[in-house]
Order: sequence, then C-alpha cells, then structure tokens
Amino acid sequence: MSHGHILLVIDHLRGGGAASQMMILARTLNANGYRITIFTYHLGSGPHYDLLCKDGIEVIQCAKGRFKFGIVLALMRLINKTNYCCIISYLTTPNFYAVLAKILSKKNIPVLVSERAAIEANVSLQARLFRAVYFRLCKFVLFNSHDNRKNTEKLYPFIKNKTQTIYNAIDHLSFKIHEQFDETDERKILNILVISTPRPAKNALCLAEALRELRDKNKIMPVVQWLGPIDLDDESVRYVDEITAYLTEQSLLDQWDWLGYRDDVKSLLAQSDVLVHPSYFEGLPNAICEALASGLPIIASDVCDHPRLIGNNQDRGMLFDPYDSKSLACSINEFNQLPVKTLNLMRKNALEYAGTYLSLEKFSKDYMNIILKLTNTSNS
Repeated sequence: MSHGHILLVIDHLRGGGAASQMMILARTLNANGYRITIFTYHLGSGPHYDLLCKDGIEVIQCAKGRFKFGIVLALMRLINKTNYCCIISYLTTPNFYAVLAKILSKKNIPVLVSERAAIEANVSLQARLFRAVYFRLCKFVLFNSHDNRKNTEKLYPFIKNKTQTIYNAIDHLSFKIHEQFDETDERKILNILVISTPRPAKNALCLAEALRELRDKNKIMPVVQWLGPIDLDDESVRYVDEITAYLTEQSLLDQWDWLGYRDDVKSLLAQSDVLVHPSYFEGLPNAICEALASGLPIIASDVCDHPRLIGNNQDRGMLFDPYDSKSLACSINEFNQLPVKTLNLMRKNALEYAGTYLSLEKFSKDYMNIILKLTNTSNS
C-alpha cells in the first residue's frame, strides 16, 4: 500500500550532484512505500534515468520550448490532475517553478524546496528574486549544508522557523574500500584525484600553481587526475584551455590528466592517495562524501561545511586557504610526510564518518520525518 504520491521537480537527470541526490531520494522514498513521479524540463536520458525506469519510477520530461512559462503551466496541469501529497524541488529555478505552479493550481499541497549550492554560487538578480518568492511561499526549506543554511537565514531571516539541514546520502557499503597505507610505501609520487566539473569556481589554477611550488621548492611531483565532464559551454571549455596553457608554460602538463566523464569513480577513489577539493565555495560536495565512503583522505579548501566533513587535527584530512596556492602546496607536502599510522587513522575515521552521517538510512529517515510532519499538517 502506498503512503502517498510525491512529485519531485528538477531541471534534468543527465548527471551532476543534484541529479544524483534526487535519484537517491526517489529510489529511497519508492522503496519505503511512496509512489514517485519526477518532473524535468530538459530532455535526455542517462544512467540516472535508466535506473529510475528500472525501479518503475515515472519520469515526465517537459520540452522547454521558447517560453519558460510553458514549463510552469505544464507543471500546474500535472498538479491539478494528480493527487500529490507533497512536492519536493531541487535547485533555484526548479524551486521557483514548483512553487509558482502549486500557487496557480490552488491546491493545498506542501512544497519543500531544497537549496543545493552555496548561495554565493548564484547571486544574479533573477536568482535573488526567485528565492525571495519561493522562500515566502513554500512550506519548508531544506539545505544540504549547515554553512549555507546559516548564510541564507542571515539574508532571509523569515525562513528560520522552517529550515533543516539534511546531508547528501552515499551508499557507503557499495564503495570499494581504500586499502590501508603500506609501511613500505615511500610515496615519492602522490596520486591526487579531483572530482569536479572544471569551472573557475572549482579553482583548478590554485592546484596548478601548487604543483609548480611543490616541484620548485619541495622537489616532489604529484600526479593529478581531474575527473569530471567538460561542459560544452564557453566558460568550461575556456577554463580548461586556460589551465592547460598554464601547465604547458610551466612544464607541468605531464603531471596533469583531464579524465572527463568516467563511470569508474569508485575504482579511481580506491586507487588514489588523496582527494584534493580546491573550490572557492560549495554546497555539500558529493566528491568529498564519496571519498569519505571510500576511506580516502582529503585535502580541501577551508570553506562551507568542509571543516565539519574533514574534522580538526587531521581527523579525516587537511584544510587550506583556497586563495593561497602556497597554502595548498604546504598541505600536500605535509600530507606526503605524514606517518603511515596517521594516514590509516584518517582512513578509519573517514569510513566511520560516512557510515554515521552520510548513510542512506539517515537520509531516508530525515526526509520521511519531514514529509510525514508536513503532510499531516496540511491534511489537518
């Protein structure tokens, strides 16, 4: 027997952190007795879409067309003809569409909007207007980052009584566990993994400059594998070209490999020595969550929830200043000199953290508690 029918709204399911988490949410709620429909407005399939279809989850794709208001009308018609108990949307524009469509439908359905990225990631006038509207009109606001929640509540204090943080979920039991570091491994060559779509906010230049510093000052030459699709837009392509030109100019190109999209992320995590995450700002990066689930130590920028994820005193890795490449170089050099006992303790702590705070069970329980509370309130 179904507990109710939930509508999920997102721009697309082709890939990326938000799409991955929505797929996990859909499958988790479906497994717990809810009927799920996902509404997207960018056409296209992919591994997320295929898994959802395999589970029997309905995916409705609305062609975007020339007029964006057509998306809102299509969503409104869907809400009017179906007895949904709850609507959950991810990301700024889908949040706006979901709230507006619900208002136009005149149905009494609670809408939960979810902020997935750092508020600094989108400060355009449109984004600020969208947030001002849907924060007022939604029933609840979910965040995947304590830091982003705090910063957003400062800008929109009226939402404080209807917010909660739920960390991203990772199926930690499905990850290949990083082997213990070997006492005989001198680690003269560090294998660094980065998982991110290359864009200016991801701060690849800081890592490239750190490689130069490490070579010239510390006489070590780590190898970087940058995993992540290069979006076919001007910003992403131009940024990759800029970093590649710098690496060529500094004779560092042999130490850097743009891997593009790969479906063997778990194997790459298990084979690497450390994950480096140099972003200027984040929501809650799946890359760090996946590294924790693999037991891979992390060197991350000291921003957003990274200190919570990494811990203090080298619990699960190290932090650095993303605006100072020498700070990153110093962290990499220090990591390279850590005793094996410390590295294996980082590994153990990472696995324990992922199992406690990033589990599917905790994610599922937190979401269902909110859904039950809001649906009971709307029906009373």
